[in-house]
Amino acid sequence: MNNLLLKIDFLKNSKFAQAFLEVLIVVICLCVLGIFPSHHINFLMVILVVSSTSSEWLGLKRILPNTFSESDLPKVIIYSLICTLSVFVYLYMIQTLLSVALQKSTLFLVLISYANIVLRVILKKSLQSKNHSESIHTMVIGAGNAGEQIIRQLKKKNEGYKVLALIDDDPAKQYKTLFSIPVEGSVKDIPAVIKKHNITLALITIPSANHKQISQIVQLCLDAGVTVKTLPDTFHILNDTVNFGQFRDINIEDLLTRKSVDLDTNSISDYINKRHILITGAGGSIGSELSFQACKLNCKEITIVDNNEFGLYEIDLRLRELFPLIKINTFIGDVRNLSRLNSIFEKIKPQVVFHAAAYKHVPMMENNPVEAVQTNIKGSFNVLKAAQNVGAEQFILVSTDKAVNPTNIMGTTKRLAEIVLQLNQNATTKTNIVRFGNVLNSRGSVIPRFLEQIKRGGPLTLTHPDITRYFMSIPEAAQLVLKTSSFQRHGEIFILDMGESVRIYDMAKNLIRLHGLVPDKDIEIKLTGLRPGEKLYEELLADTEKTTSTPDPKIRAAKTSALSATTEQIEDVLNIDWNHSKEEIIKKLREIVPEYIPDSH
Repeated sequence: MNNLLLKIDFLKNSKFAQAFLEVLIVVICLCVLGIFPSHHINFLMVILVVSSTSSEWLGLKRILPNTFSESDLPKVIIYSLICTLSVFVYLYMIQTLLSVALQKSTLFLVLISYANIVLRVILKKSLQSKNHSESIHTMVIGAGNAGEQIIRQLKKKNEGYKVLALIDDDPAKQYKTLFSIPVEGSVKDIPAVIKKHNITLALITIPSANHKQISQIVQLCLDAGVTVKTLPDTFHILNDTVNFGQFRDINIEDLLTRKSVDLDTNSISDYINKRHILITGAGGSIGSELSFQACKLNCKEITIVDNNEFGLYEIDLRLRELFPLIKINTFIGDVRNLSRLNSIFEKIKPQVVFHAAAYKHVPMMENNPVEAVQTNIKGSFNVLKAAQNVGAEQFILVSTDKAVNPTNIMGTTKRLAEIVLQLNQNATTKTNIVRFGNVLNSRGSVIPRFLEQIKRGGPLTLTHPDITRYFMSIPEAAQLVLKTSSFQRHGEIFILDMGESVRIYDMAKNLIRLHGLVPDKDIEIKLTGLRPGEKLYEELLADTEKTTSTPDPKIRAAKTSALSATTEQIEDVLNIDWNHSKEEIIKKLREIVPEYIPDSH
């Protein structure tokens, strides 16, 4: 059997072998009919060469290595007719009886056609049996124009991918065929179809599908242990150039319940490109993306500030390479140092300030409460005062959903930063706050940690099976912050429509499946218990906060309830230092943020 397969491989890849086999078939047919006398061998070879040349000239090509289908039948007949015509001319030249030449030529046509068809069917079956175990059983989801093009491409160029079934929700396409491949059901039938055909790869070819539909399809495929790929956009489809190489792997963003929001950048650009922007925490995930997007929107000038030397160096290098025409000022500085901030602000006099510098890691801040107070509260106050001192047009604080009904020191200090800003407003500098949930792939966030644990072979450590979070992408978070600056409003908290919260346990399982592994078999998911200050779920608004509309329907604005904090209380918190114990700090924080209920861990 192995020798036979080797011969088939040789036939498939050798043009000489294919030509020899074609000639052999013709010769055998001639011998069977008794019209191949030895003294006419040279003339007969000329006829065969003419036949083969005619076939090539007509674009028929040799189709012996192709899998035989109905579309090959006309090619076989045409090829046989050309050869028969040559034989008829030969017979008529050596025999004077026209009837004899026609009779033998007709028999030759039947014989050579039958021989070619039989040979192609045998080759098809042999090649299929050889490649059966090696082929990737594929399912195409979407039987429209994109699906049709992909199947055509796979049949022509991508050997090893065997499309066995189609899926489409359109009732008009149910149980029909496309290139002899059946539409076997709708999206809900995906698990059954995967099981029936032992599918290992699913290709999503539905450009019109919304994010929620894609998420549902991906989830069904991953639950069944199937690899999923999808088209990135509709551009290639509309231009009729779809091919397999344009598919991309599914990523974790595809599994969120909502599509990443792309905010209108025209109004942002109109505002940003006329102004000098300053960004604190520019070396961090959000700060660096803010810096990049501000330059992309052609800001007049940009100043980046951070106490993280390497992070600041990286974003400085990136901006100078990508935006050589924009003036970039880079300062190493700590927001806790008001003198340093005043020196920077006096020197460059920014018009719009985005304050992203903060400590955000919940368990770390539980163990270092003074650092949280000094950076998140006092640091925010210092940046605001420096901005006000030079008459900046606008100051925007990047806050967090953890500031709502906080159970930890980090969230409470961010809420207090919001309060300090609201109590220290003036008529010159507009002051606003932006809140959002967890940011995918930001430093210290759950996704990079999970990916690192998968790389090590597990386990994935998760604090609680029911913990949920709101998620957004880094570019989306930066766009939200920049968009709110274009509103030029005052004293408000802006919130993006975050959709539904995501269960972290489900996200962990999906990340494992995206790597082609099985949760709790290949990679263990280990529950470690809630960490100090950690909540099961987060909120974007407190009960007392009501939202109003903004110029962008995807963003809401909230006004907080009346603040009862006194100047003395604020001063007391701002003066917290290493002489204060954690218990004293918690007591002082609770006096201003009564909704803060310290975690008992």
